[in-house]
Amino acid sequence: MSQEQDSIAKDLEDILKKTIEINTQYFKEGSNLVGQLSNSNKQKKTINPFQPELVAGAFTAFAKLNLNHYKNMVDLSFEFSKKIINSDFEASNDHDVTHEENITEPAFVLTETVFIGSSAQFQFVLDNTKEEEAICTLKNFAFIKEEDSNNTHDFKTTFTPQSFQLNPGESQTIKIKVKIGAKVEPGNYQSKVQVLGFEPAHFLINLNVVKKPTKTSANEQ
Repeated sequence: MSQEQDSIAKDLEDILKKTIEINTQYFKEGSNLVGQLSNSNKQKKTINPFQPELVAGAFTAFAKLNLNHYKNMVDLSFEFSKKIINSDFEASNDHDVTHEENITEPAFVLTETVFIGSSAQFQFVLDNTKEEEAICTLKNFAFIKEEDSNNTHDFKTTFTPQSFQLNPGESQTIKIKVKIGAKVEPGNYQSKVQVLGFEPAHFLINLNVVKKPTKTSANEQ
């Protein structure tokens, strides 16, 4: 960012110098125009300031002077705007690239088929492969229905343990219990679980929620 700011500051300095040069030229041309009118007054003792030739010449010179000045200022504005836009575009691209680099795949996926109104249970082992101790905390997000992203549920999820400390080379067995509500629609639900202390590591809990089959009576058999 400092290099971009230095570049923009230099561009501003160059534009300021060029603006001063343009304004200097503008006033110089204006002085020349006034001088031409004064010389015309000296050449003709009885000059009519509204003579068509004089008015046309003065108007043409004045219009040309203003058009050139306007064109130069527009060019300056366009040049500086282009610099700003390019700078913002490059910064946006850098941000997008950084964002894409931060997106990681889940370490693993825990999958289970569970009946509505019941619970799903999982177990896995977390190893500390780092050279320093790690203080870990498990945090899960809402379960999102795969068929409808607007259908989310905060299924009660219990981690045992949820927070713990791991020395280098140590392992920890973690148990997970997810309680499914009695009024949940059947479908596939997925939740992301962050492992704080091992960022950006995370894993997924995938639940295939189905209706519990009804018992058939002996007469129906």
